[in-house]
Amino acid sequence: MRIDEVRLTPVWVNPRHLVSTARIVMAGHRMPVIGVVEGNRFVGVLRAESLEGRPESETVQDAVEQPDVVLDAAMRVEDAAELFVQRDCTVAPVVDGERFLGIVTSNMLLRELRRSRDPLTGLPWSDRLREWGVEQLRLGHEITILFVDLDGFGLYNKRYGHVVGDRVLEQFAQCLRSKIDPERDLLVRYGGDEFAIGTLRTRQEVSQLLSIVALGRVAFDVGQPIEPVAYSVGVSGGRRTVERENIHYAATVDNLINLASKDCTRRKSPQPPAQAVVEQVPEPTPPQPPRPAASSDKPTIASIHDGRAQGGSLTTVILAMGDVVRSGVDNRGDDPVADSVARATLQAMERLAGERVKFRLDSVLHSETAQGLRLATVVGSVTAGSEEAAITGTASVRDDLLEAVAKAAIDAAWPHVQASRV
Repeated sequence: MRIDEVRLTPVWVNPRHLVSTARIVMAGHRMPVIGVVEGNRFVGVLRAESLEGRPESETVQDAVEQPDVVLDAAMRVEDAAELFVQRDCTVAPVVDGERFLGIVTSNMLLRELRRSRDPLTGLPWSDRLREWGVEQLRLGHEITILFVDLDGFGLYNKRYGHVVGDRVLEQFAQCLRSKIDPERDLLVRYGGDEFAIGTLRTRQEVSQLLSIVALGRVAFDVGQPIEPVAYSVGVSGGRRTVERENIHYAATVDNLINLASKDCTRRKSPQPPAQAVVEQVPEPTPPQPPRPAASSDKPTIASIHDGRAQGGSLTTVILAMGDVVRSGVDNRGDDPVADSVARATLQAMERLAGERVKFRLDSVLHSETAQGLRLATVVGSVTAGSEEAAITGTASVRDDLLEAVAKAAIDAAWPHVQASRV
């Protein structure tokens, strides 16, 4: 773990601030040492004892000190702790180039070192995710969990060996780390080839993060040629209508992790990531999302009308399933037409289910595979009674984007429509 991943508060004054101002800042943040910044450049530190006896109206520039230790943002926590011991210091500023990031103390380093952490990737384990989730819920924040699982990773270990497998895990963790914002996101190694991201992002921002993370395949440089590794991402969380009581926080976090994990399993690619591996090592059939007994039972799109040609804002999607026909209507307002088509399709799916389930759209994502195949993905949730679960569906975009979005919405909702009709 890097030192800039520790929760730092950039509390500082500039050399022209008054002693009285510096004392107020220190007292307000309960910090005996703060940074001194001029412009955007770190110039030193200010200690409470250095201000003793100085007049309130005097500036602090004569009390600025050069610290014995300055920590670079990229330094590992373990190396920083060792440096603290060697130099016998208890506080040090952290900088990124000339930019001041905050003051780190020996107690802060000790807390980080005591946390359960994976020595291979440097990431915390799942207990940190639960601790973080409970803390955020108690503060009144809504959280979302993204669950990431490498597909068929055991085959890589069998084919290339565990040393190469460890390198892949280490680089994959670094890849995920580069995509998150430590201020709002927490990345952990959940276990084995599984990772999880807890985030405070809004629903729209989570959709943007998902579109970045869920690219599906990634190649690694491990000193020898290997097949790209495929992976799947599940998601659960967002704004909920019922507040949880304090005693339910831990259960809520576990439930969100479980739902995200199930969604990840459901979205797994049916094909193993490396055909060469499959030829040498038999692979058990990967888990598949529930599907109808016959594909002809699945709803088909009878028509999509978005109203733009007539200058209207109503979107209508009509679905047919055997002799049953149901429609969904959505007023898109200022939203993209694709989002409106997805909402109208989900409404029609509700009616096919006899309105025993309720679907909610979070976002419509557009992506492209390495082979140039364009995809439309619908992300949302389903509520059946008191239970809520994440849903995702994907369809390839051939000639008609809106038709692909409608198919993706059908794909996301169909398992739950099936279940409600049993």
